Amino acid sequence: MIAVTGAEMARLDRRAIDELAIPSLALMERAGEAVYRAIRARFPVRGQRVAVLAGAGNNGGDGFVVARLLHRAGARVTVVLAADPDHTTADAAHNWRRVAALPAIHADRGGAPLAAAQAAIAGAALIVDALLGTGFSPPLRPPYDMLVVAVNRATAPVVAVDLPSGLASHRHDQSEGAVEAAVTVTFAFPKICLCQYPSRRFGGEIAVANIGIPESLAEPLATAPRLLDAQAIAPALAPPPADQHKGSAGRVVVVAGHPGMAGAAALAVKAAYRAGAGYVTLAAPEPVVATVQGWVPEVVGRPDVAPGDPLFDAAVGQAGVLLVGPGLPAERASAWLAHLLPLARCPVVVDAGGL
Repeated sequence: MIAVTGAEMARLDRRAIDELAIPSLALMERAGEAVYRAIRARFPVRGQRVAVLAGAGNNGGDGFVVARLLHRAGARVTVVLAADPDHTTADAAHNWRRVAALPAIHADRGGAPLAAAQAAIAGAALIVDALLGTGFSPPLRPPYDMLVVAVNRATAPVVAVDLPSGLASHRHDQSEGAVEAAVTVTFAFPKICLCQYPSRRFGGEIAVANIGIPESLAEPLATAPRLLDAQAIAPALAPPPADQHKGSAGRVVVVAGHPGMAGAAALAVKAAYRAGAGYVTLAAPEPVVATVQGWVPEVVGRPDVAPGDPLFDAAVGQAGVLLVGPGLPAERASAWLAHLLPLARCPVVVDAGGL
C-alpha cells in the first residue's frame, strides 16, 4: 500500500469523481460512515455525550456525517462548527444543513467556537476531531490553534477524521502543534505524516478506510512510498513446500561484525534465518564468528576471510541476498563493497558501516 500526501490524495479524489463517476457527496458519506463504524467498534455510543468539532472544509463535512450517524445510534451529540456556515465548502454545507436540522443535536454555528468547544468537551465521553484535514499547511491560525490546545487538555479519547488537526500531511517531522488522537481513521491510503515519527505519534491507532477509491487509480504515483504491511509481506511468508531443504530455501551472505561488535553480526544472521533463509554464510573476524556461532550454531562461518578469497567469492555468486555493513568499520566496509558489488548477481543490502 502506498502512502500519499494531501495534494496527491486531492488528485486521487478528483480522478475518482471525474473518471469513476463517484459523486463527491458519496465520497463524503462513505468517509463519515467509515469513521462511524470505527467508533462503534471501539467505544460505547448509546446515551454517551459526543463532541464533534468541525472546520469549514470537507474534513468538517465528514464530521457532520459522523455526527448524524452517531445521533441515529443514540449518542447525545454536540457539533461545534469553527467557521461561518456560509464559508464552508459546498459538500460540507450540504451536510451541515442536514445535521443542524436535527432537533436532538446541539449545533453551534461558529459564533464563539472556542467557548462552545470547551463547553462541549467538558462533559464528553468522546471527541471527534474534524477540524482540519489534508489541505492544512502550518502554522495553525485562530481559532484552530486554541481549539487544538483545548482538545489536548481534555480527558476524553479523540477520534481524528483522516488526520489529527494540525498535522501537515506531507511532513513526518512535527513534534508539536497537533491533536493527540487515540484513533485516526484515514481514507483510501495512509498519509505520509501517519507513517513516520515524530509526526506518527499524534495518530494513535491508525485505521485505513476503504471509501471506494481503488489502488489502481494511484498507479501514476509510482514513486510514492510503499508500506510493508501484512498484505505486502504475506507472499514471502507462505508455508514452505514439503520437500524444501536448507539449500533450496535461499542463501544469504553476511559481511558483518568487528571485535566488540559481534552483536551486530549475530542480529543480522538471526534476521536472515527469521526471514526464511536456509543457508547463511558469515564473513567476520574469527572472534566474531566464534561468538555468533555460539548463538546461532547453524551459521556457516568464514573467519578472517579477506576480499578476493575464491571460496568466499563463489559463495557470493550463489547467494540470493548479500548483506554488508552491520558492525563493520567504514574503511573495512568500503573495501568489501568495492570488491563484492561487481561480483554480486543478487539484491545487495548495505547497512550501518557500509553507509
